[in-house]
Amino acid sequence: MQKVFGILMIVGLVWAGVEVATKGDAAFGGLLGGDATEIETTLPGQAAGERLRAEADARFDRMERTISE
Repeated sequence: MQKVFGILMIVGLVWAGVEVATKGDAAFGGLLGGDATEIETTLPGQAAGERLRAEADARFDRMERTISE
């Protein structure tokens, strides 16, 4: 029984760690983050991803205009 409890504890801690690592303050429904309106942060990868999406959208719009002409 002790082994089962130990394994469940390890699995639970790994799950909680992965949850916090992937979602940050938003993990567990924002329970750890406090008030989300206080600080708004973006990761460097998010800003780069937004620029890439904007460029892809602009390229797609140019292609559609070219095809429709």
